Amino acid sequence: MKKLISVLLAVMFVFSVMPFNAYAAPASVKAIEYTPSDPIVCYYETDGDGSWHTDGDGNQYFYYICITKGTGDVLTVIDNDDNRTDYVATYDEAKDSWYFVSADGDIINDSDVEMTDDQINNHFTIGTNNFFTVSYDGKSCQVQVEVRVNPVKSIEFIPAREKFVVENMGGEWRTDEEGNQFYSYYPPSFENGDVLKVTAGDGTVTVYTYREVNYNDSFYDESDNELLDNNELYNSKYSNDKWLKNTDNYYFVVYKQHSVTVKVAVIECNNPAGHTWDDGVVTTPASYTAAGVKTYTCTSCGKTKTESVPKLEKLGNPLSVKASAKNVKLKDIRKKNKTLKAISVKNAKGTVSYKVVGGNSKSKKALKLNAKTGKITVKKGTKKGTYKIKVKVSAAGNTQYKPLSKTVTVKVVVK
Repeated sequence: MKKLISVLLAVMFVFSVMPFNAYAAPASVKAIEYTPSDPIVCYYETDGDGSWHTDGDGNQYFYYICITKGTGDVLTVIDNDDNRTDYVATYDEAKDSWYFVSADGDIINDSDVEMTDDQINNHFTIGTNNFFTVSYDGKSCQVQVEVRVNPVKSIEFIPAREKFVVENMGGEWRTDEEGNQFYSYYPPSFENGDVLKVTAGDGTVTVYTYREVNYNDSFYDESDNELLDNNELYNSKYSNDKWLKNTDNYYFVVYKQHSVTVKVAVIECNNPAGHTWDDGVVTTPASYTAAGVKTYTCTSCGKTKTESVPKLEKLGNPLSVKASAKNVKLKDIRKKNKTLKAISVKNAKGTVSYKVVGGNSKSKKALKLNAKTGKITVKKGTKKGTYKIKVKVSAAGNTQYKPLSKTVTVKVVVK
């Protein structure tokens, strides 16, 4: 007991001399910084999602959709001790949501980071003197937005052929706001022969065709000049769009924030003639107790279908039965029973059983059959004479062999 008390006192002493800040709450946020992974650029009065508005003084201004986050953006949190922690913006495709994560795995939820602007009072102008605000834990910082004069006036996209996606392929399953699952397709990629017509601000039209030049697939003009700033060319769609067969579905081709809609069909197979199935592979072998499965794959689109493989047909039971006549001396059964093996069974598949199915009452009384072994017992006191019974021998079969029964006549002569 004294030893236990001394240990407790030692522990209490250690806690009493520990510095107070060992248990202090984490340092609060002193300031934040926000660094986009790429500079945020809008094009003057042609931002793809922007629109014209009227401010409080009745003046029109163009509102730019510039508040955005991208994978790799960094939110830097600076505490009161001037410790800096970087949180990297990450997109969770499965949940269709963003979050910020540090190198130690600490997470800041997207809902805790607010992004706002005040374009109604501070209209964006050409140049870099434009900002939106990022706020976290009561602190805020500004993020620069550059507004450029768009060198492109308009675009036109002419696909080489009708765009399509194969049903339930080239995308991912999602859940809508009502909890229903739907298949969200990725927009079709560019392919050889697609044409992009770009009209510059001065009205000059340049035609670019998607093709290969020097082992590089891209849009080139007739002089093999590649489309400028092709990193600003992409296909896009709304993630909650539900593309269906036999309906009009659309996605967007976007270049320098100009966009055009492109019609896309949902089809069963990328072969216009329909699926071309291969010879199939047995993916689940059939057995004697259950059907199997054979899977076929379309050589055009990769879709699969299955069909049932019938259960294996059981084999005939090779049961062989033979009965032999037996002679018994009267003196051997005067005072005791006598057991005989009168039935021979070979090649039986499954459990064998025996049953008397015929014979006169005298024979049935004198002879007793063992249902499991098939042996015949001649009861003591049986008189001289000939005794006959019919015995059905049954083999129950198994997973591979069918059941089978055969009937033989057993003859016993008491002399």
